[in-house]
Amino acid sequence: MAQGVSSIPDVRIYKDGQRVDQFLGFPGEDAVLEKISILSRGITAEIPATAQSTDSSVRPLDKNEMPKGMQKRGL
Repeated sequence: MAQGVSSIPDVRIYKDGQRVDQFLGFPGEDAVLEKISILSRGITAEIPATAQSTDSSVRPLDKNEMPKGMQKRGL
């Protein structure tokens, strides 16, 4: 409420502490990925050595995979 969110999803993208873009609703995966690609040009991720895991069980989830104990809601 403090940010004025009135519907979900309400995605706001910040760069250097300033909001550079925002969209309401879900415009589709391709549109979201394009927006992220455009806005992240020139940004490089810095992963501290302490955050790098040697545990092979730690990995990003596939976009259709759900964490253990969670399930998708029917829409």
